[in-house]
Amino acid sequence: MQDRPVTIKTLFELTLSTRRLILAATVVHLTTAVVILLVGRLALLPAMFDANGIGAFASDGYRYQSEAVSLLGTLWRGGAVAWLTASPQFHVKIYSLSFAVFGPIFGMNILAAEPINSFYYVSTLILIKKIGTEGFNRRAGVIAAAVVALWPSFLLHSTQLLRDPLFIIAMLALVLLLAKFLLRAYSWSRGLATGTVCAGAVSVLWIVRADIWYVVRAVVFLGVALLLVRQFCKRRVLVGNMLGVSVLFVATMSIPPIAAAIQERTGAFMGISIEEQRLPLWARIARRRQRFIMNGRINGGSNIDLDVEFANSADVARYLPRAVEIGYFAPFPEIWFAPGRSVGGTGRVLIGLETLLTYVIELLAFICLCRWWRSLPSWLLSLTAATGLTALGLVVVNVGTLYRLRFAFWMMLVIPGMAGLVHILWPLEPQSRAPDDLASVPDLERSA
Repeated sequence: MQDRPVTIKTLFELTLSTRRLILAATVVHLTTAVVILLVGRLALLPAMFDANGIGAFASDGYRYQSEAVSLLGTLWRGGAVAWLTASPQFHVKIYSLSFAVFGPIFGMNILAAEPINSFYYVSTLILIKKIGTEGFNRRAGVIAAAVVALWPSFLLHSTQLLRDPLFIIAMLALVLLLAKFLLRAYSWSRGLATGTVCAGAVSVLWIVRADIWYVVRAVVFLGVALLLVRQFCKRRVLVGNMLGVSVLFVATMSIPPIAAAIQERTGAFMGISIEEQRLPLWARIARRRQRFIMNGRINGGSNIDLDVEFANSADVARYLPRAVEIGYFAPFPEIWFAPGRSVGGTGRVLIGLETLLTYVIELLAFICLCRWWRSLPSWLLSLTAATGLTALGLVVVNVGTLYRLRFAFWMMLVIPGMAGLVHILWPLEPQSRAPDDLASVPDLERSA
């Protein structure tokens, strides 16, 4: 039997195994965490990493590490109930469990949190690969997962004690399940089960980042609208799919009032205060932006439009084009080579290079949308990214914070971007999940 020539195509095919992806990702992440901890312990970059490996670019980690250690005392003294009802946020409680097991071995540092962070990292890559495979093809999914896995700033942030990884996983899971609703014909039982999992994903999103709930709700509404478009084009009602998105819709609309009722009865803070929930959307945007502005003035660093505040809905509407510009293109070139407060000059250059690559990814995603403009997954990913990036551009003024918070929505661009790249490099590659005619979208296996 003649040996196959080694080409770029065959090299990518060798990486398609999910098991290999998990193993490689785990090794990369663990190695990165060990290196960072050693850099911190040896004080090689004392301005960037402390002795626990916590970076100045993820300064929330200092507080979360302290809270996780404190929760251990609560767990030992008061038991599981006291630990569960303690005030620290949900992701801190998860880290405290990892500290309880691995802290005595490694100390209360990022290595003790590595089992959790490694799980988050690998889960993120698997979800990206699945979304890419579901919406486009396996090669696009693998390349997208590889890009995210080796993206320096994301890899560094994924080793820290932050709530963002849990938010990213829940958002990717929600988008993946919505994409399945757009491409499959479910039985009523399968649709109900998938809708229930979706409801769990949005519940996690509320627990982790209730302050971005309007974006979550917009993504859900978008998925429902695209499913209606699919049924209109196919001229048939998909009962199982509609049952599933109905469960998701009810959960999305019910979570805020349920949280408000619990907060009113018990006094426990449930993500957003009752007073803020009663405000109109523009007022909530204005209040969030004002908080970021106050923080930017106190802590300094690189800020964008620090003097812009919103007094009414018209102010918000006028700022929308600028918010789109900030969400998609910040940090702007003029700060790429300026010294950074938390990351230094080298970090700024790295961010500049990443931003340049992001511009390329955005262009490739646009090519994908133009090529498969009738593909519902393309629209789901593109509009989810547009909604999240614009929302962040409206309220976040600090460049570093913006850079970190938009990872979840940036990933929604990486996936179609890599599909666009595959189309350029391999124009004959079959796009198994992105047909050109919505009316001819095949119903995949009902129970799949």
